[in-house]
Amino acid sequence: MRPLHEELADELLSLYRFMVTLHIPEEALKIPPPGGWRDDTIRARFEPGEKDEAVIKLLRHIPYIASKIEGYQIWEGCECNNFTETSKDFFDPLEEIMDTCNWEPLKVERGKYLATLGKSAGRNGWYIFCDVRTREVIHVDFQEGAIAPEASPRIFAETTKESFRKLDAYPIRPNKVCLAAMTGKDEMSEIRKVFDKHGWPGEAFRKSECLEDLANF
Repeated sequence: MRPLHEELADELLSLYRFMVTLHIPEEALKIPPPGGWRDDTIRARFEPGEKDEAVIKLLRHIPYIASKIEGYQIWEGCECNNFTETSKDFFDPLEEIMDTCNWEPLKVERGKYLATLGKSAGRNGWYIFCDVRTREVIHVDFQEGAIAPEASPRIFAETTKESFRKLDAYPIRPNKVCLAAMTGKDEMSEIRKVFDKHGWPGEAFRKSECLEDLANF
C-alpha cells in the first residue's frame, strides 16, 4: 500500500488539474517542491501537538489552490485550504462547531488526526477532511448536518470529477460552485445549455467563454 501522503497528493493533483480545465485559474495551482512544503510553514498553523505528525506530513506533500483575495471553490461553498503561506486568517473548524457533529472521528481527540483539505466559504458550506488513520476523505456540512460517504482518495477524486462532468455540481465563477439539487429546474436547464454550448465535458471545452456566459446567472 502506498504512503497516504503520496496517494492523496497524486489524486488531489489530478482533481485540481481537472478543475483548472473547468473553472480555476491555472496560476492558482500550487504544486509542492521536491521534499514537500517547508515544515515550519505548516506547523505555524497549529499549536504544538494539535495535529498528529502524520497530518503534518500529509499537508507538506499535497498540492493546493491559492487565491490572494476570495478563495476558489472546489465544491459547493467550499474553498481549498492553502498551507503554503503563513496566515493569521486560517481557520480549522475543530472548535464549538464540532460539538454536535455525530461523525465518529470527531468524538475522540477532536480532529487531531484530520487534515482539513477544504473549508466552508461562509456560514453555509462544506468542509473536506482526510482522516490519516483510516485513509478516508469525507465531506461534512455542519449547518445541515449532512455527511457524505467516506471514500478513499482515489474514489473521492473520481467521484468529485464525475459530479462536475454530469453538472451535479457546477461553477458559475472560480469562487462560486453550486449544486444542481439546490438550483431551480428552469435555471438549471439554462445552465446546462451554457455548458453544452461551450463543449463541456469534452476536450475542446472553452473555459473562458463559458465562465463569461455563466456570469449572467
